[in-house]
Amino acid sequence: MRTITFCCIVVLMTILMPSCLEKQEACPLTYTIEGHFYGDCQKLPIKGKTLYLYADVPRNTLLDTAVTDSTGYFSLKYSHNSVVFLKIHTKSTYEYYINIIEKIPQNTTYKDLDLYLYPSASLNVYLDVKNSYSELDTLVINNFTTEGFRLPGPFKSGFVLRIENAPLGDMSMFENHHRLGNYLLPYPGSPNRTNYTVTEYCADDVPVTIVLE
Repeated sequence: MRTITFCCIVVLMTILMPSCLEKQEACPLTYTIEGHFYGDCQKLPIKGKTLYLYADVPRNTLLDTAVTDSTGYFSLKYSHNSVVFLKIHTKSTYEYYINIIEKIPQNTTYKDLDLYLYPSASLNVYLDVKNSYSELDTLVINNFTTEGFRLPGPFKSGFVLRIENAPLGDMSMFENHHRLGNYLLPYPGSPNRTNYTVTEYCADDVPVTIVLE
């Protein structure tokens, strides 16, 4: 009789007690972010580099570190928590922190995540011409060389330039907004900055449209 009563109590407690998942702060869950770390889009692995996993809130809370192996493989782990986003940093030769990726959603496991020290994308640049200007004008587009790409007027709408491996700044798990500098000669003033969006590392055929008014 005592055995039956004890079993009934255990079953009743199992039904009535909230699960670990319902009380998230008590869950002993561990999440993993793993993948490979490369120098650039040529995918040459970076070995022996320390990666730092931080939480955004509380500000810059260190959750884990990992050292890449000879293939660039890394594995970072952290426990279930209520932070909004995570980010991964590394350090330069002079011990400056370098942001690798940010806005990583929390409490999610990621497998085969490719990260890059120097991310890039290939851009297809177009003109949307409202004002064609004249043969006395020159459009200069930043193609990441010293002189820039120079296009003499008058201008017409359409494709004008492809930029291979344009360097990107900080990257996130969401859309990344960047700007391409351009300006008209001989007009003075600060250069225009045309916005474009990159949704992934090493993206190809990213469209950038410069509007001339």
